[in-house]
Amino acid sequence: DETYRIYVDNINLRYHLKPYITEQARRVSEEGYTLMRPLVFDFPDDEEALKQSTEYMFGPDYLVCPVTAPGVQTWDVYLPVNEAGWKDFWSDEVYTGGQHVSVSVNLDAIPVFIRQK
Repeated sequence: DETYRIYVDNINLRYHLKPYITEQARRVSEEGYTLMRPLVFDFPDDEEALKQSTEYMFGPDYLVCPVTAPGVQTWDVYLPVNEAGWKDFWSDEVYTGGQHVSVSVNLDAIPVFIRQK
């Protein structure tokens, strides 16, 4: 039952993000844009961002932070320098860029942050 619920939640998330994904896919097709890319592409002057090996940008707005260890309840995330900050996709809490934060994780969701403008 839990696995089924997680699948359904992720399918719903995909539909929620469909307009964004469609727009970014258009940019990939027409402009040679990149949909998923390492932080160096967007934050070349942020030395700490350059050290991140698993975090990536999904389009220009979403910072995705995969959880790469089993059984953890919190995860350390680096939020690149961004004057307007970053909003946690799940909690709507806004954080200042240029810092590490520890966020709760579970099977339902990995850390995702929205670049504020």
